[in-house]
Amino acid sequence: MIRVFVVAMLCVLIGGCAATKSVKQDYVLNANSGKGLLATSLTYRGSYSGYSITFNGIENAKTQKIQIGEGLAVGLVPMPSQGDFSGYGRTGEVFALELPKGKYRVYTWHVHSGYGHVAPLIPINIEFEIVPGKVTYLGNF
Repeated sequence: MIRVFVVAMLCVLIGGCAATKSVKQDYVLNANSGKGLLATSLTYRGSYSGYSITFNGIENAKTQKIQIGEGLAVGLVPMPSQGDFSGYGRTGEVFALELPKGKYRVYTWHVHSGYGHVAPLIPINIEFEIVPGKVTYLGNF
């Protein structure tokens, strides 16, 4: 019984930390693939928190999260992010995600650190479209 509980808790911890990964550096856009690229970045001030935005396909409803940092790690210790860049008191990470063509919507953001968690009460609605063979720049959050 204890083994089942431990395995279940590990799955929750690992699954809860899963976030969308960027494409490899040798990625090449292809208009015939039916896929395009989403480019965006997350920046923050301070440390020891996790910051994320979550979006879904309007036509396919697949949900994905883009995240920098870990607000909660094993042992309940916040984990700072190294980031891709820093300056002006901020740290950030750039993301380039391959997505199927279609319309998408950013509908929430989260900041979490230890037991603290902040998110909007009302979903946000930032729509964007992915076009095959093109890059869609979503901006910085």
